[in-house]
Amino acid sequence: MANLDFIFFTKKFFAKNKLLLPLSSWFLNVYIMKKIAIFASGSGSNAENIIQYFAQKPQFCVKSVFCNVPDAYVLERAKKYRIPTFVFNREEFRNPDKVFRQLQEQEIDFIVLAGFLWLMPSFITAAWPNKIVNIHPALLPAYGGKGMYGHYVH
Repeated sequence: MANLDFIFFTKKFFAKNKLLLPLSSWFLNVYIMKKIAIFASGSGSNAENIIQYFAQKPQFCVKSVFCNVPDAYVLERAKKYRIPTFVFNREEFRNPDKVFRQLQEQEIDFIVLAGFLWLMPSFITAAWPNKIVNIHPALLPAYGGKGMYGHYVH
């Protein structure tokens, strides 16, 4: 609630002092901008579409791309848009001092799983309740397993 009070106060301040609306809009968008982290394991076509979509939305920002495959093409796609990447192994993923800490330091608001093939640790799902979206989940266990991802599913 304090954030909303601050925003309303700021809007009144800009209006009362007849400051330029573009400046006030920019300030408010920066202040309330929601930061997104994308997790991906493969080529990153979905991640790239998400990056392109949110590039047109000033109230959102794709802050980083996290990947568990060091040579995945998603890393090149992120680089093309100058989005920082973070590559990790299974041990680092399960360690709260690695991936979890990166998410906290970047003040991530939402997590998008875009072809990410690992189960999220409970400490991550607990820290971002109702703020993690899996854009193509499988019906498990019936359709999971090795080799059942990407174009092999279709």
